[in-house]
Amino acid sequence: MQAYRRMVGTCFDLLITGTASGKLWGTDIYTGDSTLGMAAVHDGLLKVGQTKYLRLRVLPGRGSYSGSRQSGITSKNYRRWSLSYQFLGVAHSGNPLGKNGTNLRSTGGAGSRSREGKKTRQRRTKKSNEEQEQQPDQGDC
Repeated sequence: MQAYRRMVGTCFDLLITGTASGKLWGTDIYTGDSTLGMAAVHDGLLKVGQTKYLRLRVLPGRGSYSGSRQSGITSKNYRRWSLSYQFLGVAHSGNPLGKNGTNLRSTGGAGSRSREGKKTRQRRTKKSNEEQEQQPDQGDC
C-alpha cells in the first residue's frame, strides 16, 4: 500500500487471499503497511485461504489506530502513521483495475465476503465523527 501514498481517496479492486500471518494495526481502518490478507480476514471479508476481489480506499494517515480481536485475528494498537486503508466490501465487478486503469493484484491478502454480518454493520455505523471527517467522500467508489 505504501506505493499508493499519493493516491489518497482513490478506490481499487484488488485480488486478495486471506491469511492469518503478517502484521496488522488498526480496526476498520488499517495502517498502510498492514498485511492486506490479514486485514481482510480481521474485517470479516475473507477466511484464511479464500481469494476474492475486494474494494478498498486509500486514506490519509491517522493520529492513532486501535487494535482488536475479530474473526480469529488480533490487530494491534499503533500511534501515528502516514497512510491508511479501509475495505469497502466485495468488489462485485471482479475488475482488477483501479480508477487509473492500472492492473492491481495482491498476493499477500485476503479474499472477500458475500455479506456483512450484523455486528460488523453495527460497528461500522458507530464510527466517531472524527473518523468520518478524516475519510474522503466515497464519491464514485
